[in-house]
Parts: sequence; C-alpha cells; structure tokens
Amino acid sequence: MKKYIIILLFLFIGTANAQDPALAENIWYFDNGVLDGEAFTLPGYLMAQLEFLPDYSNLGVKHPHCEESMAGTIDSIDMAGFSLVEASVILIGTCDPGEVELMEPHYRIYADYPNTITPFNPFTYNIETVDDYQQLTITNGNGDVAVYNSVPPLAVPAFSENIFAIYPNPTQDVLHITSKTTTVSHVSIYDIQGKLIQTIVGNPKEIDVSLLKNGLYLVKLQADGGTVFKKVVKE
Repeated sequence: MKKYIIILLFLFIGTANAQDPALAENIWYFDNGVLDGEAFTLPGYLMAQLEFLPDYSNLGVKHPHCEESMAGTIDSIDMAGFSLVEASVILIGTCDPGEVELMEPHYRIYADYPNTITPFNPFTYNIETVDDYQQLTITNGNGDVAVYNSVPPLAVPAFSENIFAIYPNPTQDVLHITSKTTTVSHVSIYDIQGKLIQTIVGNPKEIDVSLLKNGLYLVKLQADGGTVFKKVVKE
C-alpha cells in the first residue's frame, strides 16, 4: 500500500501547570466514548491508546495496529483540564479505509477531524480507581466523552451496556436502575456540554432528577470493572 504522511499544524504555544501525575504515568487504552450524543466503541484489535509526554508538552492519540496517530500540542494543563493549540494527523499508509473510518470518532473527541483539525477546547479530565486499575474520562468542549483504562482491554472484564436498564426514559422525576448480573458502584450525570451535574456513590436503585432542567443528559454507570454511558431525556 502506498505510504503517505499528512501533517496539519497550527501555532505552537506550550505551557504546563500543575497536573495529575497519573496522566503521564500510564498508557491509556480506549474503552468507550460518546460523540454527538451517540455511544461508540472500537474493535479490540485496533487497541486505541492515549499517551501524555512526561513534560506534558504533547499528547498522542494512537492506533498502533496500523501505525496511525494524532498528536496534540498542549497549551495549558492543570488538575482539572487542558487545552490544545495544535493538532496533527500522521498517516503511515498501513490503514485500510474501513479502519480509518472506525478511528474517526476517536479522533473527533480531540479535533475537527478530518476537516480543519481545530482542537475542541477546553478539555476536562477525571481519574478514578476501578478495582485494581485506573480509569480516565476526558470531556471536550462540545460535551463529547472518551473513557480510557490504564490496562489493556483484555485485562478488563467484558462489559455490555445492555447489562443495565434505566427507566422511564424520558423521565420527569425519578430514574430507576436495574441489573440482574452486576452491582452499580458509582453513577454520574452530565449535561450535554459535559458538565458534571450529580454524583451518587453506592448502589442506587433510583435517582431523583426532578430538580434537573429539561433536556438531554448522559448517565455514566460504573460497576464491577466496567463503565457505560446511557442517554436520558428529562421532561
């Protein structure tokens, strides 16, 4: 296959502030994401990764299976978030068109790929401990979400979003959560811009959402080593 390289660059400005050291201490393996309100995953063989350089000058969104990656220059970073001033795509030519199409939602968490490659600032992040590994959740300025684990996919128990039922949906006051095979340990509710609205620790069977404004929300459910997102409409 013909090899080619495309590099799209923007103004370079790099400054780094205090940040969570776990960001650069781990290779982060993609688990699942939400783009434009729709959940997505990637085939396991693509093994998508996210890496931060030790000096926090750059991050890399990588798909080692076919040697494709996106690099972003970090403008600023702290304990809650970061912003990018440069993004580039380098295609080595071993990816087939179908694989590139599968990778696109992952790239679009970070930039307007494949158009202007303008970063979707600002980004927020949160690192939580799940069982014996860590889980990183990144939310971009549009409210899109990517979830990563600090261990490869084969080391994480299989997890399906169908394992949960959330009802009624749409709802006006109370959300009920049921599962016959697992126990919820943590529930987070985000608005469509990615702002954390509510967190419940434990195993809630129902959640009072009566005080939420009407609209679309993302409910993040963590249980037994896995995480899924559910879309919920409040009326």
